[in-house]
Amino acid sequence: MIDRAFFERPASQVARDLQGMIVVDFVGPNDIRVGTIVEAEPYNAPHEGRGEDLFNQEAGKVDVFSSRRGPIPVITAHSGDRSGLVTITEVVYGGDRIASKEIARTFRFDEKKGLFVGDESGLYIGPSPVNYEKLGVGPRVSHPSVGAPNRLHVVRLGY
Repeated sequence: MIDRAFFERPASQVARDLQGMIVVDFVGPNDIRVGTIVEAEPYNAPHEGRGEDLFNQEAGKVDVFSSRRGPIPVITAHSGDRSGLVTITEVVYGGDRIASKEIARTFRFDEKKGLFVGDESGLYIGPSPVNYEKLGVGPRVSHPSVGAPNRLHVVRLGY
């Protein structure tokens, strides 16, 4: 599994490197939830002051950004500038693609607010046993014209 140092880099690099990684929530011995991250969005600064506190937390902290469409799972990611985060916007879980609101609920991001990825929170992220590169699948960066003005781009796992 990855450690805090993974998140101590620019958010755009973290979002790219999260593609294809597994996210694991250890709820209990009989409830271990595992999904594959297939889309993430890096942000380098808050927009109009919204969520400013999220951007300035220590790298690797789990949180939730509240939006009109529901909760958005967030992990703080930044280098020395102390401003950046990555939203996990799509995960494959149980054969289905789930979006932010369902990711936040399924992987209990609300309960983990302010905790670090790893042992402290029970939320683990790490490399997948699947060799996506060998299968010709990798991170693809796009720059949608709609969306938050502080979003750097969208990174999605694909062919």
